[in-house]
Amino acid sequence: VYGDFEGQKVDHAKIVTTQLDHLDKFLQENSAGFCCGTAPTLGDFAIFSVLDNYVKPLYSEILKNHPASQGLRDKIAAHPNIEAYLKSTRRPAVTSVPGMAKALNTPEQCK
Repeated sequence: VYGDFEGQKVDHAKIVTTQLDHLDKFLQENSAGFCCGTAPTLGDFAIFSVLDNYVKPLYSEILKNHPASQGLRDKIAAHPNIEAYLKSTRRPAVTSVPGMAKALNTPEQCK
């Protein structure tokens, strides 16, 4: 799976697009833009982690075309404690799974 990421990137992009289409539709059903209710839940934080650590570095253009998903990512990132962590030196330079980091993204893409 990890050996030929660049060769599989088009297929991955299709999958990411499809999944974000579904996520956008789901998030749009709640006017607050969260998974459920008017405040973030554990599910929102879990989705944020995937969006921020995988989708944003690798498929930022696809994420930009999914306003509800981008909105959720931005709302969670704006939480004071999350925002402070994202700006801190405590956050790893590369946020991908160890061993995949070289194939997936660079420190610049993870900012």
